[in-house]
Amino acid sequence: MKRYDTYKDSGVQWIGEIPSHWNHTRISRIFQIKAGGDAKQEFYSYTHDERHPYPVFTNTKDPDEVYAYTSRPIFDADTITVTGRGEIGIAFYRDLPYDAIIRLLSLKPKIGMITRFFMYAINIIPFTSDSAAIGQLSAVQLGPKMVPIPPLEEQEGIVAFLDEKTAEIDELVRQVEREIELLKEYKQAEIARVVTRGLNPNAPLKPSGISWIGDIPQHWELRRAKYVFQKHKRPVRPEDEVITCFRDGEVTLRKNRRTTGFTESLTETGYQGVRKGDLVIHQMDAFAGAIGISDSDGKGTPVYHCCTPITNECTRYFCYQIRMMAFSGFIQSLYRGIRERSSDFNFQVFGNQYLFIPPLAEQQEIVEYIDRKTTEIDRLVVELTYQVEYLKEYKHRLIADVVTGKINVQRN
Repeated sequence: MKRYDTYKDSGVQWIGEIPSHWNHTRISRIFQIKAGGDAKQEFYSYTHDERHPYPVFTNTKDPDEVYAYTSRPIFDADTITVTGRGEIGIAFYRDLPYDAIIRLLSLKPKIGMITRFFMYAINIIPFTSDSAAIGQLSAVQLGPKMVPIPPLEEQEGIVAFLDEKTAEIDELVRQVEREIELLKEYKQAEIARVVTRGLNPNAPLKPSGISWIGDIPQHWELRRAKYVFQKHKRPVRPEDEVITCFRDGEVTLRKNRRTTGFTESLTETGYQGVRKGDLVIHQMDAFAGAIGISDSDGKGTPVYHCCTPITNECTRYFCYQIRMMAFSGFIQSLYRGIRERSSDFNFQVFGNQYLFIPPLAEQQEIVEYIDRKTTEIDRLVVELTYQVEYLKEYKHRLIADVVTGKINVQRN
């Protein structure tokens, strides 16, 4: 792509050089900035795509409780709104009036301009690297930010170009993300198939009598979990570090994943020893998949069931099987009286559930197949995830280069 003939230094680090005939100024000089509604941080999350072009609430709280902390001003048409809480500095253009339900900053133009051009410009301002408080952006902090100002007709050309190109990139991102979702669905379906049917598609079946599973191979046994696994209550050793059972099935030392965002116990009352190879079931989070095999020795909270097989069984096979109880919704269905998105999968309840028992050699073959298959799928997911990241980075770089004049997109 071509460049402009001559450039000058803007004096603003993130803008750099701009075409010689462009200007630049503070946002507050060209926009009237008004603060929007407010709500407690835990009441909302951000959604910003074609279907939801501005932040929306999650449904985790009762609406009456939300609105008790929320004001709803009406923002004018032809305005930019900028998120002022959480993921700050995300700008959206609205061509119609609307009411705000979370912390937003409304930017109404004071002079004639193509407002969408400045939406693009604001979206590439590096807010988190300056004095703006992390997770919060006010009108006072936004107003002094500098933005480039091309001539009006060039603003129109830039917006037309970016609208077209970013739409193309966004569509590519959606396609790749859909491929990722399909691969994840296929992975889960393949695990479910071989865990419940085995590797022989011609094996005769019999009714399992288990509501969440249906038929199983005829030669498999059925046994209650309390006759397959025993629960341990081991003492904690001085060298034991905290182990966490995550919802993705990983059970590892907390320091291996992250160290923030946890509720720390000062006394660690009831903590128990966890040993490498234990099947760990999170009593309160099992419904969401917090079931896995510990990769380390350590200590865990009393809400963990730390189990080992009573007889000679492949623990990893049963880990897959019990996680299927979660993904099928069976564990959650046991607790309709418990608050939404929670359960209490205590060991007595778990122990009374039926597990299906293939021969040991077949258990091991199934696990080996799953390992190979999931490794292949995970590799594809990683490659596609890199593609998504590259496309998003390319989109950001393209917007930055165009709105600062590094690339001349005018049609002469």
